[in-house]
Amino acid sequence: MSSVALASSDSGPRDQDDILKHARKLYLTNKIRSALVQFKMATKRIGMDPKEILTPGCHCRDLNALSLSPNPDKLAMYKLATKPCTCGSGMVACKVAHHIVAVDGIVACYYKLEDLDKAYAYASLHVILAPEAPEGYLRMAKTLRLMDTSQSPDTMTRCTWIYQQAIESVLTYGNKAHKKLQVLRSLLRKDIISYLPNELKIEILKHLSHTDVCRCMRVSKAWNKVSQDAALWRDLQFVKRWSSQTSRPFRPGILNDIITNRARNEAKSLAISGMKDFEIDGVKLRSLLRVLPQLDSLSLRGWHASSPADSPEIRLNAVLCAVLQNASPRLKTLHLEHLSSVEHWDGIDPVFRDWFSESVRVQGLQELIISGVSCSSSLLPGPEFRGRVNLYNLAPWRRLEKLMIRGSQDHRWDGACINFPLLVKAMPALKDVSLIYCIALPPEDESGANFTRTSWNNLERFMLQCLLVSATIEGGSLVPRLPPGIRTLELPFTPDLFFTYYKSVEDEHFNTYGEPVHTGFERLEHLRLSEYTFYQSGSRPHREMSDALPQLVKLISKSCSSGKLRSLDIPFERDVQRTLDEVLVKGNIRTLSCNAFDGHLNTLGLLSREHEAVLAWLDTFPNLTTVGVFPDDTQVGKMMTARLLAKESKIDTIYTDALTGTYWDDALEVATKKGIRMIHAKRVPEPELEPLPE
Repeated sequence: MSSVALASSDSGPRDQDDILKHARKLYLTNKIRSALVQFKMATKRIGMDPKEILTPGCHCRDLNALSLSPNPDKLAMYKLATKPCTCGSGMVACKVAHHIVAVDGIVACYYKLEDLDKAYAYASLHVILAPEAPEGYLRMAKTLRLMDTSQSPDTMTRCTWIYQQAIESVLTYGNKAHKKLQVLRSLLRKDIISYLPNELKIEILKHLSHTDVCRCMRVSKAWNKVSQDAALWRDLQFVKRWSSQTSRPFRPGILNDIITNRARNEAKSLAISGMKDFEIDGVKLRSLLRVLPQLDSLSLRGWHASSPADSPEIRLNAVLCAVLQNASPRLKTLHLEHLSSVEHWDGIDPVFRDWFSESVRVQGLQELIISGVSCSSSLLPGPEFRGRVNLYNLAPWRRLEKLMIRGSQDHRWDGACINFPLLVKAMPALKDVSLIYCIALPPEDESGANFTRTSWNNLERFMLQCLLVSATIEGGSLVPRLPPGIRTLELPFTPDLFFTYYKSVEDEHFNTYGEPVHTGFERLEHLRLSEYTFYQSGSRPHREMSDALPQLVKLISKSCSSGKLRSLDIPFERDVQRTLDEVLVKGNIRTLSCNAFDGHLNTLGLLSREHEAVLAWLDTFPNLTTVGVFPDDTQVGKMMTARLLAKESKIDTIYTDALTGTYWDDALEVATKKGIRMIHAKRVPEPELEPLPE
């Protein structure tokens, strides 16, 4: 400080302390100009006239002119600040705390007054007066950022350099335990988000849960801007116990806040896993759906493995009613999982008693998936349930193209109950049907006659797994008539369902209408026969299957001769092989999977005759590219896979679940050398259906 200023000082520390307290009170009450005058009065020992609002300066020590060349002096600012003045300003380092606080207050006042040039000048003065303290450096960098609202690379580089200079100055000459050192180090962390293209920023943040995206908003202005991008709020997913390195509990109401405040009018899809965990009932679900007018996909899961066991049940029908009456008319996809459906003594769920009190908003639903359902006849009830008219006559089902119902597999008779005739009438536009662990209810007149009158004319894919029949049907079948244009078919390979099915339908149709039903599938591309049981030769079930094999050939012969059938997933059995060989055009088959075959290693530890027959049969398909091998025995799987890998063929992919440990490692090493993919899976996936030409 100048000697003139020191000589003219006549006020003590107590007077300056009172002035600073008064200045702070004025600042906190937003009396900025009065506070500025008081702060300047506290600096009069530096030689300033409080009546003059002048910007101090030292022309020979311009801190902003220092070079940012590579490998700069780590103490360049400190050395310049402590350099003797040659321009006559007389400014030197000051040890009086009141003066430093006063200058800091002046800078803050100029921030409020938006006079950034003066704020920067006083921030530079702060560094000259106290070059070993971090506050002046922080003030300088903040002023530079305020001057350049675009946060240009040059400005950010200058600020980063100032932070580095501050850390070195404090560690070398100041208080090494200063709390602001932590602030400076945090400011030096590289914020890679700000350097990335906007599209890449969005893709990175999409990997976070939406609660974590909310936390990102508080990191910085740049993060806040990216976190509010509409693309992040189009697909909402909520999982109570989101997997992360650190467990972060949800605060109460976080889901409601995100949906109503952040994602309103933006969300296209919503997935909630664990409605129990979020305490969502029918009433709360209605209010959430009402604020999402753009929603076209909805997935709701009632509970998951970590949900509390004593939490109340979420009823399927209550959720279904809430969705159909309150969701956006744009809704196209609905997935419901692990929701309870309980029968009532009068056959009517209380939810349906006032079903027509509200109009159904969802009219164009195209995909419905219901899984993990037990005892769900109140959803798709039979004729004995009076509640059925409320669901089977609903308009939302008329345009439905994809339906999947997966019942509970915990108990044999605890699956989803299905009434096929009513299902066909309620959902006539279906193209894709999957029914897994379901119980078939008897038709209305206790016969199979109704099944030949109705069918899904547009059906392209039909999957039936683990179907149970609730009553014995004489002279008919519980499966609806499948159209000749079906393209993918999976049915149980059992004598009591599949082989007797089409024969009974054919006979019944002819007896009813005097004309034959269609004679086969014309566009079948993929056929899977599952759940096969190997019977002893000559037994009654074995004879029934053998007698019905010609019916199978009749159904698929047109697709074989036209070259449409290109994928098979079947059990290997000698009679089945011989029958299929009569119609298969083997040069057209690209994918062949044997999901079951009989036999174990022989007494010499070698492949049995049955295994050799499987391998020999595979050799008769010259253009195979994908093979599935699924024996029950690991040793059998090892030997068969080794034989397949040793042969020269067009096979490029092998699926199997029989190999583990070193067996898998050895096979994978050989396959990699030959350019063959080895995939561990329980079945070969279905080929994707290409759109049919217009």
